[in-house]
Amino acid sequence: MNVMWRRAGLVAMAAGLVGAMASCGGDDAPTRADVVASMTDEAVAARFTEFDVAAETLSGTVDGWCGGASADALISQVAAVRGEWLELAPFWFGPVDDRRSVFIVDPRTNSDDIDELVAGDEPVDATSLRDLAGADQRGLGAVGHLAVGEASDRACAYAAGAAALVVEEGAALADEWASFGPTLAGSDEQANDSLRDIVSGALRSIEMAGEEPDAPGADARLAGARWVLLGDGDQFVGLAPLLADSTVDQLTAEFDAADVMALERTIVTEVVSELGISVNFSDADGDG
Repeated sequence: MNVMWRRAGLVAMAAGLVGAMASCGGDDAPTRADVVASMTDEAVAARFTEFDVAAETLSGTVDGWCGGASADALISQVAAVRGEWLELAPFWFGPVDDRRSVFIVDPRTNSDDIDELVAGDEPVDATSLRDLAGADQRGLGAVGHLAVGEASDRACAYAAGAAALVVEEGAALADEWASFGPTLAGSDEQANDSLRDIVSGALRSIEMAGEEPDAPGADARLAGARWVLLGDGDQFVGLAPLLADSTVDQLTAEFDAADVMALERTIVTEVVSELGISVNFSDADGDG
């Protein structure tokens, strides 16, 4: 199915359903502010910290590759850090937007432009890559591309700079989300805005997994959206307390089947209706 046609149909369904509010069940049901706060006060910040910790291992792994170790360890570590990052995609707003972190951590890269920078003599430290290089020449993709080539002095300097930039960004986001998260559910009005951003991010992540099912991290995108909507099956419940049991069951079955089209449809119909929110549709996926 054509992606643009599908998206247009989903937008039309969402527009027709915004404002409809389903009951969450009784006076003892948690408020939307309660549910958002249970997620954003600490849980999401903790996930950004986990990403920061994973990112910190990159620099040492680059050093190992430059010291003669196999590229396999570096390639595996890039994939692991990317997975942590993509699972956080529903929360790529606030500090992530303000810092344009998507274009720092894991933008779409261009191998020819990376090779051109390797062959040049421009600075390739973290600061220069942030301020002077194109987004398609930095981030995890740049480290991964360099890892499959020769570990020359120039390539090592470049990989070290790109890794250091990811590490810097991870630390900054962990710090900023720790203070930003608790501001998102002070009232139901604030919680509504947060729900719109979170659900929109989850929907976009699912959409991207469907558009590029074979791309690195597609499974992580789905895992992150599932964590947001359904929780982790343990203490973290996600947005499930705000949804009807039938919708939770439907989403569970669709995530189990990795049925992207069904998930998109359920979110823009049932989830949007029950939460009484609109959704933002964005093409921001790391280009630029």
